[in-house]
Amino acid sequence: MTKWRRTVRRGSVPVLALSLAMGGAVPAAATPQPGGDRSGDRPPTGALSGERTVPVMAVRSTAALDGQNAAPAGQQFRFPVTVQRQTGAPRATTVGLTLDVSYDGGHTWQPARLVRSGNTWTATVDHPAGHGFASLRAFAVDSAGNTVRQTIVNAYRLKG
Repeated sequence: MTKWRRTVRRGSVPVLALSLAMGGAVPAAATPQPGGDRSGDRPPTGALSGERTVPVMAVRSTAALDGQNAAPAGQQFRFPVTVQRQTGAPRATTVGLTLDVSYDGGHTWQPARLVRSGNTWTATVDHPAGHGFASLRAFAVDSAGNTVRQTIVNAYRLKG
């Protein structure tokens, strides 16, 4: 079920149709055809000059958290981080990644230490003692110049 639709126009000609659904962005370069849909919805089959996938990226982590989405407080914590690209997007390589952590709801940030091994980074952060939350903020860039900036406030709990 589509939640949001938009058609980008150059004058009165639709040049890009975007739909954001539960499955992600589904763009298509549109060429007006006789009988094509000009209402802002995705043109009908056959009205596309060629579908293209937007090079959307997402920063992902599979941190070893407990069943309550918590990590140990008062110690170093390591977890893997990857940058995923949308299936079908033009090929590009992630050339840069930064990750910051906040323990005050995103008011102040400090850099995580990152070590790259192939397409995965290992992040190391120093959790403070006591209870609370860790927020994460990432920025990645690929070899084509595409970027993603992603912030998750209260990404996981800290428990002492």
